[in-house]
Amino acid sequence: MRERDPAWDALVRATGANGSYTNGRVGAALKGIRDCAILDEGLTIEELPAEIERRAGLYRRFRPTWELSPTALASHWCRTLQWEERATASDEIFDRYWR
Repeated sequence: MRERDPAWDALVRATGANGSYTNGRVGAALKGIRDCAILDEGLTIEELPAEIERRAGLYRRFRPTWELSPTALASHWCRTLQWEERATASDEIFDRYWR
C-alpha cells in the first residue's frame, strides 16, 4: 500500500474530486501545482497542503460561478494570488477615498 500524500488529500478535499475515479486527472493537476508552487514559488512539500486549501478558497471567493476541479485549480494556480492582490488594492483605494 502507498503512503498517504497530504497534498493529494488536500487537493481532493478542496475540490470535492473523487480521487478514486479521477485518479489520473488529480495526479496531473497535482504535478502542475507542485511544479509551480515548489519550483517557481519556493514553497515546501510540507506547506503545499495548506496552500492548496487557501488557493481553493480564493478560487471560490473570486470565481464563485466557475467549477472548481483539480484541473481548474492547477490551471489558475498563479492567478488566484493576482485576484487576491487586485481585490486588496481595490479595497485600499475604496477605503482611502470613500470611507
